[in-house]
Amino acid sequence: MNPRRLPVTVCRLVLLGIVLYCAADEQWGMLVLAGPLVLIGWRMTSGPRPRGLPGWAVALLVLAFLANAARSAMGDMAVASAFCQFIIFVLIVKFFEKREARDYAQMLMLSAFLCIGALLLSPRLLVGVLLAAFLPMLVYAVMQFQFFVAEGAWRASHDKAHQLGGAKAAVAPRSGDRPGPRLAGVFALIFIVGGASASLVFVIVPRGVGQEVLFGRWMGYPSGAVTGFTDRVRLGEGGMISQSSAVVFDVAMYDAENKPVGSPNQMYYLRGAVLEDYRDQQWQRAARARSSGRQPLIEGRPYRFGGQIERGQPLLQVYTMRSSPGDWIYLFSVWKPVSIRSMVRAANIEVEPQTGTIRVEAPSGRFKYEVQSELPGFAYPRATPERPAEASQDDDDPDWLVRTRMPDAEAEEEPVRPRRTRRGIRGFGEGPIADLARVVLAEDAIEPDPLVRPIDQDARAARIIERWLRENCSYTLDLQRSAPGEDPIEWFLRPENRSGHCEYFASAMTAMCRSVGVNARVVAGYLAAEWSAQTMSYTVRESNAHAWVEVEVAPGVWRTFDPTPPGDLVGIHQARPGLFDRISRFFDSIEYLWISSIVGFDEETRLRLMGAQPGERQFRSREFRPVDGRRVLTGLVQSLMIGAAAFAAAFFAGRAGLAAWRRYRARKRFEAADPALARLLRQAGFYGQLLEELDRRGHGKPSWRPPALHAEAIEATDRSLAECVRRIAAMYYIIRFDRRPLTAGEQARLDDDVATLRAMPRR
Repeated sequence: MNPRRLPVTVCRLVLLGIVLYCAADEQWGMLVLAGPLVLIGWRMTSGPRPRGLPGWAVALLVLAFLANAARSAMGDMAVASAFCQFIIFVLIVKFFEKREARDYAQMLMLSAFLCIGALLLSPRLLVGVLLAAFLPMLVYAVMQFQFFVAEGAWRASHDKAHQLGGAKAAVAPRSGDRPGPRLAGVFALIFIVGGASASLVFVIVPRGVGQEVLFGRWMGYPSGAVTGFTDRVRLGEGGMISQSSAVVFDVAMYDAENKPVGSPNQMYYLRGAVLEDYRDQQWQRAARARSSGRQPLIEGRPYRFGGQIERGQPLLQVYTMRSSPGDWIYLFSVWKPVSIRSMVRAANIEVEPQTGTIRVEAPSGRFKYEVQSELPGFAYPRATPERPAEASQDDDDPDWLVRTRMPDAEAEEEPVRPRRTRRGIRGFGEGPIADLARVVLAEDAIEPDPLVRPIDQDARAARIIERWLRENCSYTLDLQRSAPGEDPIEWFLRPENRSGHCEYFASAMTAMCRSVGVNARVVAGYLAAEWSAQTMSYTVRESNAHAWVEVEVAPGVWRTFDPTPPGDLVGIHQARPGLFDRISRFFDSIEYLWISSIVGFDEETRLRLMGAQPGERQFRSREFRPVDGRRVLTGLVQSLMIGAAAFAAAFFAGRAGLAAWRRYRARKRFEAADPALARLLRQAGFYGQLLEELDRRGHGKPSWRPPALHAEAIEATDRSLAECVRRIAAMYYIIRFDRRPLTAGEQARLDDDVATLRAMPRR
C-alpha cells in the first residue's frame, strides 16, 4: 500500500462513484461530461509543475453549482438527483485545484455521499454490483489516506529537525518493512467482520423504526423513468412507435390454495385506467366518474372496495414495482378487484367504484402491493401449437378462451337481469362508424337497433365486432397521420386504411359497440405475458403496455374483449426465443430476486424469518416479544454462508483480475522501455511452451533460475530431457541477449528440438 498512490486511488474512486450515480439515475450523459473533466483536472494538477484554479474561482463555481442544485430541486428534478449532481460538480472543481491532505479527505467524504445519493435513486441490480465494487475501494482509499497523512507528518518533522541542526528524526521508515501482506489481512478482516455484522443488523433490526422522524417523505428511490402506460389515448398522430424493454414491475399470481399460477402460454390483462369519454380525438377518464375520495391506506391492512368473492375464482396478485415515480400513481389489477393491501408505507388511496380504477399516493422507489381479484370463467386469449393464434376462431369455441379452474364450466356469464329502462346510444349514433357496425351485425343476423334487439344479444354483438376487427384490420407500429379534420377512428375504419396499433383497435371496437347501443369502454394497462419459471412470476416491461375493451354484457357485468389480432398480440408481448433475449430475461430474473429479497426485505419478511405470525409486530412500546431461536439461527447461518460465498467469489475474482492487470501493465512498461526487444521476444513463444512442458513433467522451473542452470539441475534425473532443454534455451538466449532473430537453419533446429521434447516419454 503505497501512500504516494493516493491521488490515483481517489481519482478512480471518484470515477466509479460517478458511474454509480449514472447507473442509478440513468444519466449517462453526465458520465460523458464529468469523466473527461475529472481526468483533465487530475492531469493539470499532477506532476512536477501542477497548475490549479485560484481560490476565488473555486468559491464562485461552488456557489454557482449550489444555486443550480437548489433551482433543480425546487423544480421537477428529484432532490436526490440534484444532490448527486451538485456533489459531482464540486468533485470536478476539486480536481482543478491544488490538493493537500484535507482536500483528499473532503473528496473521500463527498464520494461517500455520492454513493448514498445513488442508493436513494434506484434499487437496480447494476447499482448493487457497482456498490459492491465501490465500498472496498472506499475502505482501501481511507486506509491509504491514513498512511498518506502519517508520511506527511513524518516528512514535516524530519524537515523541521533538519532545519534545527541536522538532528535525526524521531521516526523513520525502515526499508525492510513490507506491510502489504499484513494490511491485506486487516483489509479482509474488516470486510468479513463488517459483512457479518451488517447481515445480523439487516435481519434483526425492525423495518420502519424512526423513518417518519428521520426521513419523512424523503424515502425510497425516486426515478425519472416513464412507463408505456398512459391514462389518455390520443389518436391521429403518425410516426413509428418505439419499443422499450425496460422492466416496470413484476407480478406473481396465486390461486385459492396459494399455489403459483401462470405459464408461458397464459396472458393476464392488468387494467389501470378506464377511459370512457372521447373528445378532441382522445380517450380520457370520464368527467362524471365518482370517486370514493382520498382515504388512508394503512400498511399491511386490506382495503376492501369490491365486496366479497361470490361466484368466480379468487386470484391473488403480488406486484413489485421496481421504480415508482412517486406521488399519485395507478395500481394495476386483474378484473374484478375485491381488495388491496399495501406492503410498504402509502399515504392515501382513491377508488372509482363504477370503473374499478385504483390510484394511490405511493412513496417513490420500490412499491409492493397485493390485490385480490374475482375471476370470471374466461378472459385471456392464447396461442398453442394445436391452435395457432392467427387462425380464425369461432366465438363459441370454449378452447379459444383460457379458462380458470372453475368448478362449473357453464358459469361463464352471470344471469341477465331485465333492465328497467331501454338502453340508449352513447355517442357515435350516426355516421360512417354506425353504418359499418350495422352492416357487420346484419351480416351475422344480429339486430343492429338496440330498441329491437334483445338485451341478452349484446355479448354476441360485441363478439361479432371483435372478430370482424381481427379479421379485417392489420396491426402495425408504423402509423400514417390521419387526414386533417377527419376523425381518427373513422379514418382507421376506411377500407384503404385499416392498419394501426392496439389503441386504434380498442377505440374502433368501443365506438362501433356504442353506435349500436352496446355499452363499452377503453381500458389502458399492461399485458402480462413474459412468464419466468425461475421466479414463478411475470415480468412486465414498458413494451407490454396495451389497450383493450370492456363491454357491459349484462347490467353491471363487464367482460374483457380484445380486438387486436391474436397472432400479433402474442408475437409482440410474449418472450422471444433468441439467445440474446434469453440472456436478458435471465438477468431480469436475477434483478427481480435482488429487489424482492434484498431491497424488498420488509417488516413482514423479517417477522416470517423470526417465526412470528403474519401481521404481528415484534416491537410494541418497550416490549420485546420472544422469537423462534432455532429459525433465527438457521436463517442467520444461511445468510452468512451465502454472504461468505459471495464475498469469497468476489475476492478471488478481484485478485485474479488484479494479477492479470499487473501482468498487462508490466508487459506494457517493458514494451515501452525497449520496443525493439519486445518485438524480438514475440518470436520467443516457444520459451513459454518449454516452461509448460516442464511443469507437466514435474520439472517446473523456479522464476529466479535461468533456463541453462535449470537444465543442469534436472540432468541428474533425466539426461536426455536436460540436453533438449539446454538446446532450446540456447535459442532463447540468441533472441534475448544477442538481440537478433533466428536464422532459417536455427529455426529448423529449434522446431526439431521442440518436437523431440513433446515426443519424449514422461517419467
